[in-house]
Amino acid sequence: MRLLVARCQVDYTGRLAAHLPMATRLIIWKADGTVL
Repeated sequence: MRLLVARCQVDYTGRLAAHLPMATRLIIWKADGTVL
């Protein structure tokens, strides 16, 4: 597992659409390739 703390914004389009404004976030890469 890898952990990354970054300042970023998120724009997501899938079944729903979402926008997260600029903020400090924790990003997690799991061993199976999943990114949270």
